[in-house]
Amino acid sequence: MSQIPKHFQLEPEHYGDTVVVRLGGEFDVAAEEHFDRVVERMAAEAKTIVLDLSELSFIDSTGLRALLRAWKRSQEDGSSLAIVSGDGQVRNTMRLTGADEVLPLVAELPLTTPGSA
Repeated sequence: MSQIPKHFQLEPEHYGDTVVVRLGGEFDVAAEEHFDRVVERMAAEAKTIVLDLSELSFIDSTGLRALLRAWKRSQEDGSSLAIVSGDGQVRNTMRLTGADEVLPLVAELPLTTPGSA
């Protein structure tokens, strides 16, 4: 198991049967394994996962593939996945690669208070 990279932050927050996973920093090959482990664990605990990318400063093709895998896994297991893409480089990369047309993007977090359903 690899160490969590210092340039990547990932914080899950529970809101009833929804988990918001806030990502920050740089989502690259060094962060992929940690992201996959956390999202897999959260998918076992929640019906809905919201990935908040608004604090990411960078995402590469490895990060995009990890997001696509998370979305595909949610489709296969019948759970729900939404992604807040934020602005800047992350949103531009999603637009340029066409990922914004495949991934379930939302403009903002649908929840505001921990523990609310």
